[in-house]
Parts: sequence; structure tokens; C-alpha cells
Amino acid sequence: DTDLTYYPGADYTVLKSNAKDTVIEGEIFNGEQKHEYTIQLRAEYGPIEEPQVTKIIYDANGGTLKSPAQIDLTVNQETTLYTSADVEREGYTFMGWAFLPDRTEAVFQGGETAGADNFNRTDYEGNTKKNTLYAVWKLNIEYEVVTPLADHDQHKYEETVTLTVPEQKAEDSEVSGVTSVKETLMAKAPNAGASVTNNNTDVYEFKGWFTNAEGTGTAVSTELTLVPEKDSNNDWKAQKYYAVFEEKEVKITYFALPVDGQTAGTVDPESETIKIVTGTTNGSTAEPVSNTYRFIGWYSDADCRNQVSTDAHFTPSKPEGSDKWTNAIYYAKFDYNIADLIITKKIDKLMSQYVKADGDEESFEFKVVGTGENTDKVNLKVVINVAAVNTEVPIVIKNLPVGEYTITEVSQTNGWNWRYSPVDETSKNFTLLPGTEEQRTVKFEDHLTETKWLSGTHYAHFPIVSTNTEGGGN
Repeated sequence: DTDLTYYPGADYTVLKSNAKDTVIEGEIFNGEQKHEYTIQLRAEYGPIEEPQVTKIIYDANGGTLKSPAQIDLTVNQETTLYTSADVEREGYTFMGWAFLPDRTEAVFQGGETAGADNFNRTDYEGNTKKNTLYAVWKLNIEYEVVTPLADHDQHKYEETVTLTVPEQKAEDSEVSGVTSVKETLMAKAPNAGASVTNNNTDVYEFKGWFTNAEGTGTAVSTELTLVPEKDSNNDWKAQKYYAVFEEKEVKITYFALPVDGQTAGTVDPESETIKIVTGTTNGSTAEPVSNTYRFIGWYSDADCRNQVSTDAHFTPSKPEGSDKWTNAIYYAKFDYNIADLIITKKIDKLMSQYVKADGDEESFEFKVVGTGENTDKVNLKVVINVAAVNTEVPIVIKNLPVGEYTITEVSQTNGWNWRYSPVDETSKNFTLLPGTEEQRTVKFEDHLTETKWLSGTHYAHFPIVSTNTEGGGN
């Protein structure tokens, strides 16, 4: 006698009521009397309602959606929530979905199944929540080591630089001994950063932390330990940092040694800077400043004890047994230039009385004196006997410093014979330079004067002979 409304699909339980019991004698059920109830159901019909629809809205929360921003759910319908394949944000890692945009922890994970009954909730003030899911992000701070010799043929020098990120999240282990790593953390995380260790300081030097792999522009930091940058809100920024290492450089110096305190030569170039492993040298060329000097050779020591080359152009090599260059100085040695001075003496119509076989013949004396830059350097006495006169064998003074000289025939000055007179000067200024024999020869010549001693018919000209006798000089 009570009207109740029963909905399709619902479960109901019938409870015992003493007011309505009817005793059925003789029937016992589980030790108790069994009662019969009569329930009358009346079907009622009404207009068909549209199924309730719940709209689910996805908000990328700073990222970009790659799938529809809204889906509709009906009662008892479920959906698989979007994953990182459906939403992206550069520099961030997708963590899941939450009902508010500022949440640091996700309510739903990407790929989780949810139904309409998971939504239409009320907030703490009793207001119905919007059915909007906000993507939860954690920013990425990446670190990478850049070394120029990672692919070098002979050695893998990148193994000598280690990257350490000591401030990882508690559930993460410390990362070290690698060349790249990524931190995933919230913008307000207390700690972030990385450190690098250079275990090969003879090859690498640390240039700094940069935001580009080339290491161009201003370094974020030149310290081995990096504290990442923050934005104006004092939040960490999603960023990738590169610990850029450079191959060390060495300097090869070329030095021209002076001669007696004077500049004797030049070297070009005077130095070159090259990479310690992969560098190549162009070398240097030594050249005297004038004909006064000559190049001797290249040496690895200033005392010129260890000669490394006699060629004017010298190209160094790496130290024996090493794949690395070292700082070095090479010395170009110069000295005074030298040449052979040639003196010839010729006498026109040489009289036979001056040509003797007993070695007691007439001799001619010359004095060779340096002038200009050769002053006080050369002062020689040269004696040529008559036997050397008019021959094709000259007197050669070897290895004289090039430069200015005065060569004087002293015997003419003393008047060796009144019958002969010089064709030209008896004292000649001469510049000795390397060159042909003709260019290095000083010539002296005497001419017989046909003069009678006395007048009259009793005296004739002195007998004249033309002799060309081989001989030598002293």
C-alpha cells in the first residue's frame, strides 16, 4: 500500500515486515517460519530524455595540443586521457593532467582511463568545477659537454672530461662520468646545476658554459660549476647549456740571433700559434739583412749547439714520440758573409833580370786593410814573387768578410824599380761581394818606361825581354 518509484537497472532488497506477514503452516525455511509477500509493480511511461553529456576540455597550459581540445562523455562512458604524444612544450616534460593550471602534481596520468563521474565535482566553496584538464609540466635543464677532439683519429679525448649533476631529485641517482644529461624539475625547485671536471689539462682548457654548442657570444659562466639562469619571477628557465672545452694552443717562436750586437738577419714569421694536437706549422724563413751577413742554420738552443736545419726555410716537427706540440723557440744563426779576394799582378815587358830561378827574385808586397764595417777586422800583408806575375794563377785570399777594403801595392810605394810605373792607382778601394771571379778580382799592372839612362850614341836602350814564367806567390 506504499507507492515507491523503482528505476530500471537498480538493485532492491526485500526486508521482513511483521505487519504484512502471512503464516504458512508446516513450512519451515532455515529453521524459521517462511513468510509470503505480495509486491505489485506498476510501469509508468514518460518522454525519453537525452543522455547527460559531460564535456572534457584539454588545456595545454603553455604547450601545444596535437589532438582535439574537447571531447564529450555520456553517462557510464570512459575515455583514455591524452598522453605526451598529444601535447608538447619545448624545453618541458609532460607529467599528466590536473584541474588547476598551477598544480605541480598531476591528478591523472597521461593514458589513464577516466569516466564522466570523474568530473562535475565541486570545489571547496561548493562551486561546480569546470571540466577542464590542465597539462602539468616540469621544465628541462640540459647539460652537454663539447670537446673538439672527440673524433680525433689517434685519441678519444672526450673521455677525459666528466659531467656531474649532483642536485638531482631524491629519487634519481647522481649522474656523473657522462657527456650529456637532463634535469627535469619544477620551476620553484630549490636546486639545479651541473659541474664538469677536466682530467686532461695538458690538452683541454675550459672556455665556459654557453647556450650554443659553438661557444660563441658571452659565456653564461666561466666557472666549472654552473648555476643555471632564472627568469624575472625567480623561476628556473628551461634551457640547454653547453660546457665548451677548447684544444690548448702552443706558441712556436723564431728568433734571429745578432752578430756582434748588430742585426744580421730577419725571420718571417717571428712566431705562430697552433693547436696542441691538431695544429700544423708553416715554419719560418731566415734572411740576412744585407750582403754583409750570411745565414748559417737553425738551432734549437741559443748557444747554437744543436742544429736542426741548414735550410733558410725551417718547418718544425712534433717532439719525437709525442702526438702533442710544445712551446718552443728556434734560433736562426747568422755570421759575416765571406768571399775569396783575388789579386793579380801583371808587368808589361818584364825584364829577364828580374826572373831568377834561385828564389832570390824580386817580390811584390800588398796590404789588404778592411774599411767601413770591416775596420779593425782585416789587416793582411800579401807577398807575390815575380814568378807569379803574368801567369794565369792568381793570388787568392780565401774567406774574407765581404765589405769594404783598401788594397795597396806597397812595393810600388817603395819604388821597386824606377824603370816601371803603375798603369793606374797603387791603392785601390774595393768592395768584396760574393759573385763571379771577375767581380772578386783586384788587378795591378806595371808598364815599362822606355827611358835612356844617358844621352849620346854610346848608350842604347836597356834590353827588353817579354817573359811569361810560371811561378807562385807567398
